[in-house]
Amino acid sequence: MIITEQKSLPSIVPDYYKQRQIVLPALRESLAEGAVWRLIPFKWFDLWKTIAEKDENSRKCPPLDISILFENGKLKENLMEQVDYAIVPENVYEKLDEWHGLPSNRSFENARKVIKVGKFTVRLMVEVYKVKIQIILKFCGNDTCSESKGKKYTLKDFTRFQSKADMIRDILAMNNDIYPREGQKTRVWSREHHKDKWRHLNEEALSQSLYELGINSSGHILCEFQNDDGSWPQDSEHEEKKTLASMVSPRGGKCGLVNLGNTCFMNSGIQCLAAVVPLANYFLGDVWKDEINTVNPLGTNGKLSSAFARLIKNMWGGAESSVAPSEVKRECGQINSQFSGYGQNDSQELMSTILDSLHEDQNRVIKKPYIEKAEANGRPDEEVAAESWDNHTSRNASVIVDNFHGQFKSTVRCPKCGRVSVTFDPFCTLSVPLPEAAVKLLSFVLVQANNITQPLRIEKAIKPKMTFEDLKAQLDEFKTDPDSTWLTAEIYNRRFHKIFMDNEKPSVLQDKDLIVMFELKPNHNPLAIYLEYEIKHQFESMKREPFGHPFMINVPCDENSKGSTLNKTDMETHIRQTLADSLIDPMEPFSMRQINSYSGNMGVGKVKDDTVLKIDEYRSKANLIYLAASWKNDEVMNLPSPKDVPTDDKELHDKGIDINQCLNLFTIEEKLREGEEWYCPTCKEHQQAYKHMQIWKLPPVLILHLKRFHYNTMFRDKVCDMVHFPTQGLDMSPYVLGPGAGTARYNLLAVSNHMGRLGGGHYTANVLHTPTNQWLNFNDSFVGPATADQGVTSAAYVLVYVRDSEDWFPHPQPAMDTN
Repeated sequence: MIITEQKSLPSIVPDYYKQRQIVLPALRESLAEGAVWRLIPFKWFDLWKTIAEKDENSRKCPPLDISILFENGKLKENLMEQVDYAIVPENVYEKLDEWHGLPSNRSFENARKVIKVGKFTVRLMVEVYKVKIQIILKFCGNDTCSESKGKKYTLKDFTRFQSKADMIRDILAMNNDIYPREGQKTRVWSREHHKDKWRHLNEEALSQSLYELGINSSGHILCEFQNDDGSWPQDSEHEEKKTLASMVSPRGGKCGLVNLGNTCFMNSGIQCLAAVVPLANYFLGDVWKDEINTVNPLGTNGKLSSAFARLIKNMWGGAESSVAPSEVKRECGQINSQFSGYGQNDSQELMSTILDSLHEDQNRVIKKPYIEKAEANGRPDEEVAAESWDNHTSRNASVIVDNFHGQFKSTVRCPKCGRVSVTFDPFCTLSVPLPEAAVKLLSFVLVQANNITQPLRIEKAIKPKMTFEDLKAQLDEFKTDPDSTWLTAEIYNRRFHKIFMDNEKPSVLQDKDLIVMFELKPNHNPLAIYLEYEIKHQFESMKREPFGHPFMINVPCDENSKGSTLNKTDMETHIRQTLADSLIDPMEPFSMRQINSYSGNMGVGKVKDDTVLKIDEYRSKANLIYLAASWKNDEVMNLPSPKDVPTDDKELHDKGIDINQCLNLFTIEEKLREGEEWYCPTCKEHQQAYKHMQIWKLPPVLILHLKRFHYNTMFRDKVCDMVHFPTQGLDMSPYVLGPGAGTARYNLLAVSNHMGRLGGGHYTANVLHTPTNQWLNFNDSFVGPATADQGVTSAAYVLVYVRDSEDWFPHPQPAMDTN
């Protein structure tokens, strides 16, 4: 990364209150086709908003440096919105850059246009990355690249970057100079992934955009030219394969799914659904074709059903080790635009989308009757529940309803007049909360004052209300001086990104954050040190690049003073002594300069022989002094890895939660939040009523969703605690009010796992292969053996259970009586 000095700021920079008044209203600007928006580093923008919202004029915002988003002059690949970058209107960026930007920002192209995509569901989006398209030409020629049925064919390919909004016809027209012969008849094919089958594009499809075809990141367009005898080069390669399976079999159901780009969430969810034998059998046979509902406006005209059926046949056919679920992804993207791109998504939301849409596609009810919602009005629950279920099935009848739909009893009580409303509603997924007392496990690096070259790494169980002051109290045993304290910092991009105060909460941290706690001895002040090396390319001026990680050194206070004073020799001596065990040559020369936290020159600047650095008493992050030590290269020291310190916290974390705690919490009466008020017909106004959800009827296949992700306007987090659940004999009878509670025992069929944090992480699935009664682990394309217990981890997110009475589910053999 290029390090430059901060440019001179305008003569008048508004205070943070005025900055907020200018910027925040502009952020509400709606997307408009053709408008320009700008990318900026997410962490910088988040920090600016924090400072501006609190009107902290005493706190200086670091320079806006967009170069961290780029590599070799181009935007880095696979960056994620709200993790790596934020998108702001161009006028907002211009103001932020004017107030806080580096001069070097002008060297990077961070402008992106708003495009309009979609045909049935039109949406506006900022196109951050264009689509990488390989255009392939195939025609009869002398240069033999492939041979089929005695004919020799030539292949030529060209790579282009196109907008998602570009139509196939226009893309070919833009590149018509690559055609070998004018006027010759052509056929066009497309595919998203090299493992996908080629899809022929008819005249209508040629007028579709890349987005509508489901090509969002990269893809291929094949243009073939008709042979002189009227045949086509692709004819011999696109004969439809015969279906290899009409029902689930032991050799099928062990097929992985290709990751198309951040689609592990989809692969995990599909594997869980494909394991449900009644659903798989339905699509392996021909019944689904007879039941397609082409007139249902809520369906996809059978497009998702057709794509899902082809995928299920491939997965259960036994001929493929892995297949690409591109068609299903494309159709899901048409149903819900959040699945159209290549950002990480939620496996539970994907499963719900597929089940809901398959239901509408396969709904046997062609004309839905209008029915008023049934309310109790004093009638017995059994009567109202039966009426509500009859109403539901008179409008909804499908393989999805048969296997996945249950029924809730919902009781709402007005806090003002006491009116009680009882209704019964269908459900497909049971989403259960996790207890608030849950904790998460985070790693911290400890740097002791007298052992800075051998840091320690420790895992601590963090509770939601814990502060850094509470955390520090638990780390007293690692101090080298009982009166010292810990200075806690987040390191990002080889710099100190944030210094945490005692009243802040570590629960806001993410797994991937690098948090380092430096021991600060009494009667000492901290001095932050950045490590740099000098680099010079031909025809360029010398630059400095960071290496290693920054650290803090303890500088003793002056006599009869709480401040510290250092000359050049003092600074050099402190740094050499601190790094003595790491420097390869203890006498290797280096230069020094005073900087700010983002490596910009400030204060005394370059340290000279007569330089004196004054350090005031350390009170907070506002008066922390930074110094850069620059070597000729980055091979001057051996940087050790942290030493892991065992603790009991992991055992505390692993103890976790029992699934019954979650189910009990689901059935507790709660007060509706603001914005969710219920309209009371008696009071004639909306009230924050009390709502009580209970289970009345359970389905044969029960999908349990553990609500690990928490969202609100200011905060997003994931609860990573271990939730213990049985693989056999989950007893749901205590939670079922309606008839049939005595048979409410369930066995585990599949688990969708999520590892990592929000905005990323990875999904896998643990699935019981019912024909062989063996557990398998599905990790995208990779499939391996597993055990039932290996599915019970802190990564478990969606659980698929099957009622014990279902005859298609394998049951364990009873133990033999040896008496």
